[in-house]
Amino acid sequence: IELNFRFDANGRTSNTSQSDTNSSKEGENDASMDYSSKAVMTSIGKLPASILDDLLFDCEITDSGLMPRTFWVPVEGMKPRCSLEQFALDVFHHHVPANLDYDKSKSGAEWWCQLRPSPEAGRYTMHDDKPDDISKTGISFHWDKDEDLRLMAGGNLYLHPHLSTVTYMTGLGSPTLVVNSRINPLSGEWMVPGEEGSDEKQVEGLVSWPIQGKHTSFDGRYLHAALPDLMQPGEFEKQIHFEDSKDPKEQKLLKRRHRRVTFLVNIWLNYTPFNVLPFPDTMVDKLSGLKDSERSTLEFQQKGSVPTTSILTNSTKAKDLKDDKSIEEKMKECTWPMGDCDSQERIRMSLPLETIRSQANRGGNVRIQWDTKTDACFGLHKGPTEESTKRSQEDENADESAKRPRTS
Repeated sequence: IELNFRFDANGRTSNTSQSDTNSSKEGENDASMDYSSKAVMTSIGKLPASILDDLLFDCEITDSGLMPRTFWVPVEGMKPRCSLEQFALDVFHHHVPANLDYDKSKSGAEWWCQLRPSPEAGRYTMHDDKPDDISKTGISFHWDKDEDLRLMAGGNLYLHPHLSTVTYMTGLGSPTLVVNSRINPLSGEWMVPGEEGSDEKQVEGLVSWPIQGKHTSFDGRYLHAALPDLMQPGEFEKQIHFEDSKDPKEQKLLKRRHRRVTFLVNIWLNYTPFNVLPFPDTMVDKLSGLKDSERSTLEFQQKGSVPTTSILTNSTKAKDLKDDKSIEEKMKECTWPMGDCDSQERIRMSLPLETIRSQANRGGNVRIQWDTKTDACFGLHKGPTEESTKRSQEDENADESAKRPRTS
């Protein structure tokens, strides 16, 4: 296999079609791209209920355990054939300026859907045999990358998309937590802000709660997860509960509406990830929006449409950065594994959990800055952990009384 890619000064794939004498200077390649972690509202929540139900069915089909994990839509040379492909290109063009210099022949949108709880034929139901894994109700910590290339290269080569995005098709379930902790693309070593090897001085994060139609985007090099622990104990079980219908069709609609459903798009510039292909021709007729006149599009509102709280925290206290006032709240120390229950790497951080949870019903955001003077605020650690997810002791006790049978 012959590879042809180039990293810019920021560790992102740059345009290899440029000559060395004309190649971008440091920062020039991404000058017009906004890599900040943020969220805006889209038009999804305003679509008719019948179209929303069709889209949720599309998501269920694409999440099937018999389908590839992700799909590709090139930025040129292929027209969208269904609503989800149209959405993927809408996300790409929303974030990538028309005048940006990049190689269109190698660029495009990698897209897929995630459903929690996973349906009977869903990817995680069919392929995940760890019943206590975070991925049963959320998403474990990970970096987006060309996974096939990483494995072919022995596990230490990390090519990231330029941007990662999450669009909430429903307003249920765990929030997305993004942290500006990176991994060296050539060695696989962690790059924690404030420590040697990182060019970022302070650990920062964004907690983005689901609300239907919300679109969250962040630097494709950043660590992220969707953590059930950030919800109130038992809340997800309440959200996915519904009264059964005797009508089989209505019962299926109710199941689809009572899941955490997300539409994910990674924006790749100047590089096409290995073995990521367009949605199969043999299955595309099962999706909605086959005709141009019936195809939904994704429209984006202006910035500032999502309520946001900004917090500065250390291991013992927090401060609201907007009002410059201390928050009377005890920090919660949480520990999670990387990847899955078998991970020998884990993440520990102190969180203003009450403040985070206060934004849940609003579908809001919480921006967090960690004081890295003490490792108790934020740390990445290697070595075995006794449990896949460690909550604060107060929440563990509450969870025992809130547990219900798992919904498939």
